[in-house]
Amino acid sequence: MDKQLILRGVVISIFTLAAVLFALPVFRDYQALRLAGHQTVHYQTKLPRIQPAQTIRPVTLSTMLNYVKQQNRDAVGQVAIPAIGLRDDVYTSLTNANLTFGAVSLFPKRQPINHNLVLVAHNMGLRNLHFGSLTKTKIAQTVYLQYLGKYYVYKIHQKNTITENQIERVHDTVGESRISLVTCSDATRTVNRVLVQARLTRVVTGEKALKETRNKIGQTRKANQQAIKNEEVRAWWLPLFLIGIGWIGAIKLVFWTTRRK
Repeated sequence: MDKQLILRGVVISIFTLAAVLFALPVFRDYQALRLAGHQTVHYQTKLPRIQPAQTIRPVTLSTMLNYVKQQNRDAVGQVAIPAIGLRDDVYTSLTNANLTFGAVSLFPKRQPINHNLVLVAHNMGLRNLHFGSLTKTKIAQTVYLQYLGKYYVYKIHQKNTITENQIERVHDTVGESRISLVTCSDATRTVNRVLVQARLTRVVTGEKALKETRNKIGQTRKANQQAIKNEEVRAWWLPLFLIGIGWIGAIKLVFWTTRRK
């Protein structure tokens, strides 16, 4: 067989493999956005059975594909920060599945009143997914929480970067009602965490106030869903287009440099 043809086949195979490897994170991000945009969530009013905590692993494409059939989910509530477009569902058991779909209460037996409710979620590098925009929070911004059928309003008073081992920073505040939101400081593997803390300003009561709060969370959810659809272009179609153009260009270069003289 002609050595030129063998060389051409080997080089093309290498470039094809490289293109596939570059595309895998893109497919993962697309699947994550797709799951967030198509899941059906039912909100519980009673604390469900708490499953054993799992060792948390990075979200991969295979993880996403495994959870495609689990899009009907039972959550205990949702959290929203309208000022930065953050809106995520809240679950109680620290499992990889729950963290794929939303935020998790790290200490599920803690209640919003007279305790520090700690919510953790992934930062996947997608600013509109889960806690990807948490780094953009500012002091005095408002946090809305729906939890087990009740509604709470908080005001952010503190924002810090901590390490993954500083568990004392989310200790319980018995007698003081607080919410702590935690995520990785970066989408890559890191020991640093962003910690945003807010104090409870009011428990929402009264038909008018409840309607206003539900509307506020609903509007944030709607805006977040639209932002997720828009992000599909940035996180899926544009990278895939660039990878395709790069692959085609590389193949043409191979044919040009190995053509018969």
